[in-house]
Amino acid sequence: MSDTKTPSVNLSPSDYIIIGGTGDLALRKIFPALFWRYLDDQITPDFRIAAASRRDIGVDEFAAKLRPFCEDALTDGIASEADWQGFLSLVTILTLDAKSGDGADHLADFIAARATADRPTIFYLAIAPSLFGDATRLLNAAGLVTPQARLVVEKPLGHDGASSRAINAELAKIFNESQIYRI
Repeated sequence: MSDTKTPSVNLSPSDYIIIGGTGDLALRKIFPALFWRYLDDQITPDFRIAAASRRDIGVDEFAAKLRPFCEDALTDGIASEADWQGFLSLVTILTLDAKSGDGADHLADFIAARATADRPTIFYLAIAPSLFGDATRLLNAAGLVTPQARLVVEKPLGHDGASSRAINAELAKIFNESQIYRI
């Protein structure tokens, strides 16, 4: 597959932090998409992926939950067991509670281990929109909102226009608009 990629998909090594990383959205959509990017050589061993979860979960348990959503690549012969293990080697499980802030120091240490001025850190909020404000305040308090930080959120935000504006205002208190990506 790697011979079909175009130069525009060559990404600089980054840290992907998926807050809510063991939840339904992450397991069904985000991680399988990252696995396919890995299979296309768009994510290399220079990347790091962290699944941040309130619940302490081991890598083996996480892999068992994720595998059914990536199984088609394995059963169709597109990916090998070595590919699967290689992808899993990029994944770190972090315990993080967006409301209480428990685990923020571990997240900060994880990012600081490879932080440079040109290494992007992408925070994907795979949590309920009602927690977006808590999560962004936590990231800010931990010193993780840097010029190279990006925030990804999924729309729709809120349940009506007023709640959507309130959520967007929360995000804008912490991140510049140019750092926020809405899917």
